[in-house]
Amino acid sequence: MFSAALDAQDGAAWSRDDGSDDYTGGGSDRWWSTQCRHLARLVRLVGVHPEDPELHRARLSHVLIVPLLLLLEQARLLGQGAGYRARGAAVCAVLSTLPASGRGADRLAVAGWVAGLWGQPHRWDHANGALRPLYPQFGTRGPPSP
Repeated sequence: MFSAALDAQDGAAWSRDDGSDDYTGGGSDRWWSTQCRHLARLVRLVGVHPEDPELHRARLSHVLIVPLLLLLEQARLLGQGAGYRARGAAVCAVLSTLPASGRGADRLAVAGWVAGLWGQPHRWDHANGALRPLYPQFGTRGPPSP
């Protein structure tokens, strides 16, 4: 999925057809419609979709550990009618600022949950023999009032 953003940033559009009148299953394994779908999901994943509410963007900034200002700036640029290159560049700008710790995949998994792209991610807790949410702070209720 991330290769769609990397290619788009470089202006490399994926194939729109296989060059023949009769599609026989050959040709490219990368299609324009797939690249567009990946880019649409990625701008939601990293919090740069122009229509995302500010609170949503702030949550993604917190989860990804990236500056909120970066997300706001990239969303503003995309809100000006940007094409696939700008969407790819916006996604890559956010990804390039992710901290270089070993938890990047976990942060992206939680960001996808916060963005509504998939369900809450869990990790197996060997000590207790149970699944535990990666990031339980979002989507949980507080204790009942007395």
